[in-house]
Amino acid sequence: MQTFVKYLLAGTLLFWGLGLFAQSGAIAAFDSGYVETGNPFMLHLSVSGAYDQPESVDWTAWEQILPQKNQLQQSGWQQRNGRWVNDIAFITFDSAQLELPPLQIRFAGGDAIETNTLQLSVLPTPSPDELADTHDIKQIHP
Repeated sequence: MQTFVKYLLAGTLLFWGLGLFAQSGAIAAFDSGYVETGNPFMLHLSVSGAYDQPESVDWTAWEQILPQKNQLQQSGWQQRNGRWVNDIAFITFDSAQLELPPLQIRFAGGDAIETNTLQLSVLPTPSPDELADTHDIKQIHP
């Protein structure tokens, strides 16, 4: 019986510890797994509130895939539900299957944590069959 209690206690502590570990990292997520070219989309960065407010995001890993110049706006780091959250609006004009590596989120003092990897399908904007119908698409006039 004592052995069972020891294993139960050890298992409980292990799962509790894993739960804390899982919540202590950084998470990156898009609103959707796909977007049409020319349409804005959101990237949500989230860091456990156990950390101090993040100082910056290192975009170097994404520079050749989704450059920083494609950012439209950022919310800045805000506390929400016990996490630091930064929402970034992007736009892209090239259709592709994007495989985005982890981003580094930096803190004062030089510490950094990595986000998860992301995938995004950027689909070409459908074109109408008739040239005259293009005026309704993103204000294009023939």
